[in-house]
Amino acid sequence: MNITVIGSTGRTGTHLIVEGARRGHQVTALTRRPNALTDRDALADVVNGDGRDPDAVVRAVAGADAVIAILGPPSRHGPHHSAEMAGVITTAMQRTRVRRLVVTSAYPLVADTPRLPIAVLRRVFAAAYADAAALEDAVTVSGLEWTIARLNRLTDARAQAGTRISSDLFTRPSALSRADAAAALLTITESNDHLKTAVDLAGPSRTPVRTHHGAAVLHRHPELPMKEVYREGGGVMRTRAGRGEEAKGGRKGGTETGG
Repeated sequence: MNITVIGSTGRTGTHLIVEGARRGHQVTALTRRPNALTDRDALADVVNGDGRDPDAVVRAVAGADAVIAILGPPSRHGPHHSAEMAGVITTAMQRTRVRRLVVTSAYPLVADTPRLPIAVLRRVFAAAYADAAALEDAVTVSGLEWTIARLNRLTDARAQAGTRISSDLFTRPSALSRADAAAALLTITESNDHLKTAVDLAGPSRTPVRTHHGAAVLHRHPELPMKEVYREGGGVMRTRAGRGEEAKGGRKGGTETGG
C-alpha cells in the first residue's frame, strides 16, 4: 500500500515508518522537521510541511491508498491543534479522493475505570482531551472510511505480543508500547475490519473480564468470539477471548494521544 504518515517524526511515528517499510508498504512522511527523520531510507517520499497547511497536506496524501495520522500535543500544555489538523486532513483527502484514514485519539475520553486515575487525567489534560474530542467529531462527519484508534498510556518499552483492540471498554487498560501501537495502527489500516468505528487499544492484561451482561468470561470457552491479538512485528494471531481479557459494554464505535 501507499501510506502517508502524518506525525512521522514523533516516537510512535518513527516506529510506524520502520514497520511499514518492513511490511513492504511505500510510506510517505509529512513533517515540518525532515532532518528529524531517522530512517529516510525506509521512506518512499518526504513532504516538508505542516499538518495545518492545506497545500502541504494535499501534496502528501495525493495518490495514497491510506493515511495514518498520529495526532496529539507535544505536552499537556499544548499547543492543541489536533482538531484543526483533522479538519485539514479530511478536507485534503476529500479533494484528492483518498478514502482510508486511521487517526489516533485518547482512550481516557471514554474510559470509566479506574475511576480516580481517569478523573485526575481528565482534569490535568482537560484541554488536550477537549481537542481530541473535537478531532473525533471532525473525523466521524468526514464521509471517509475512517477508524479512530484510542491509544492508552504510551510507553517506550520494547514491543511485546498481546496488544488488545476492542470497541468495548477495558476494566484495566494496561500500558501500550509505541512500537506495538505502531504495528497495530498498520494492521488496522491494512484491513477493513474497523471501518467507521472507534476502537480502543491497550497492552496485554491478565485481568478477568466482564461481558455486556456482567458474566465472567470463561477460559478457553469454545463459544467465545475470536479476538485479535497483535504479535510483535505486527502479525495477527486470532484466538478465543479468554482468561485475562475483559470487554465491558461501552461507547461502541471506538487512548492517551499518540505521539
